Amino acid sequence: MATLEQAYDLAVQRFQAGDVGQAQQVCRQILAQVPQQADTLHLLGVIEHSAGRNDEACELIGKAVAIDGANASFHLNLGLVHKALGRFQDAIDEYRRAVELDEDFAEALCNLGNLLWEQGEMEEAAKLSRRAIKLRPDLSQAHNNLANALKALGRPDEAIGLYEDALQRRPDDPEVMRNLGNLLRNRGRHDEAIARLSEAVRLLPKDAQSHICLGQAQLESGWLPEAQASFEKAVKLNPGGAEGLIALGNALKDQGQAADAIGLYRRALQIEPNNALAHDNLLFTTGYLPEADPMEMLALHVQWGRRAIESAPRPMPHLNSRDSDRRLRIGYVSPDFCAHAVACFLVPILAEHDAKQVEVYCYAQVENPDSTTEQFQTHAHHWRNTCGVNDDRMAQMIRDDGIDVLVDLAGHTQNNRLPVLARKPSPVQATYLGYGHTTGLETVDYRLTDGVVDPEGEAPKYVEKLVRFNYCFLCYAPPRYATDVQPLPAKRNGHITFGSITNPAKLNEQVFDLWAHVLDAVPDARMLMVRSSFRGTVRDRLIDAFTNRGIDPNRVSIESDIP
Repeated sequence: MATLEQAYDLAVQRFQAGDVGQAQQVCRQILAQVPQQADTLHLLGVIEHSAGRNDEACELIGKAVAIDGANASFHLNLGLVHKALGRFQDAIDEYRRAVELDEDFAEALCNLGNLLWEQGEMEEAAKLSRRAIKLRPDLSQAHNNLANALKALGRPDEAIGLYEDALQRRPDDPEVMRNLGNLLRNRGRHDEAIARLSEAVRLLPKDAQSHICLGQAQLESGWLPEAQASFEKAVKLNPGGAEGLIALGNALKDQGQAADAIGLYRRALQIEPNNALAHDNLLFTTGYLPEADPMEMLALHVQWGRRAIESAPRPMPHLNSRDSDRRLRIGYVSPDFCAHAVACFLVPILAEHDAKQVEVYCYAQVENPDSTTEQFQTHAHHWRNTCGVNDDRMAQMIRDDGIDVLVDLAGHTQNNRLPVLARKPSPVQATYLGYGHTTGLETVDYRLTDGVVDPEGEAPKYVEKLVRFNYCFLCYAPPRYATDVQPLPAKRNGHITFGSITNPAKLNEQVFDLWAHVLDAVPDARMLMVRSSFRGTVRDRLIDAFTNRGIDPNRVSIESDIP
């Protein structure tokens, strides 16, 4: 007859061999004889967790911990179960306890670092991941975790190296492959990104997220039909997922199908009513519709704004000093402190601030800093990297800095931080420059504009109070990389060439009607359109748009690169 120890070893062997049913049976036979056998309770809990029965797993491993609270592995696995149940603080507590019991427990350090990264604690996550790597250089997950943290901390090149290290240890790890591909995409290395993400799809062909990531890289590379196909696969694999619907909507929007995109964003919101990305895309894309009614646009933004404020913590009183002799603290919030159109209008403003009167803070949601970011940093007295910082922590950061006037520069464009402004971290808040509509937030006091964009006497289209500058509210300066003005091509060519590098989402039937009318009125003129996505079937559709309006296709050049 088998001893208790032999029975336990058999259960372990059967579980490791994938015979879950036999392992469970042996564990229960042991517990029928010795109900307080901690190792068996723990093992059975691990088995239940592997089968997705986490409530049962939590109870079993919890009993094991109650019997033998000094076993670090018990706490580690109880943390895994708590995480699976969405009890993140309980999971953190269990991981910390495991580390307290065994400070060299690399797996516990790794898991704790990963969970803190998910909670936005990037510095601590990086610290713990480094400790885990020092203890276990072969632990690929620790390399992956450290890379995730460094990416969020604005150190992408270091992160790329760590992802590559992790893949050397586990070449077929689809999660690391996907993370590396996404970061390469963010860095503009699209061919490499597509290669990595295609491999992730090969490793996990039924994983919707991998198809979405590949589609994002294809979308940003200008391969719009290919991106659409990837997103359609993701939606087919996970029809109840909002992310795939949003991504597919973006692919359609970028092909000029704004109405179809809006339908997909609305479907995503039916699935996840509080999905901020779906709301932002719905609001932003509705503005592309020629028939969009300003009052309906206002109502959509107000609806979003009320929801954002209701879901935010109640604002605390502001304790800013009222000393009129001190410098005013102005904070700018933007994802576009980089090579972006916003920079051409914002750099001159920051450069001309009187440092004796104004103290400038920049809250930068910049995933890929560049030379333009460095230029912005020279004009800021204080630079705050907000990547990986959640809304509550960022709002507290702004309060701690004592900001007097907080200026949003993004509106509902990509990577905005409007939910932070919903928390009213500054006594005066304004929106400016980067978005053509209202924020929808009653917590934003002013919108900076002028009498041309918003003439006096028009029906109100904004929640914010308008502050109209006497002259143009945009202050343009060419970027440092701008080339010198060249001789007029018409003198060389003998004809005028009209050009457009516009976002395809803005190309609708009315625009093509107008352009065809202009080309009819100037018979010897040509049309040049340049965009990375103007290739293949997209290019064919553009040519057809002119041909169907009677324009000779030989007068129209559609290029994917600047000729």
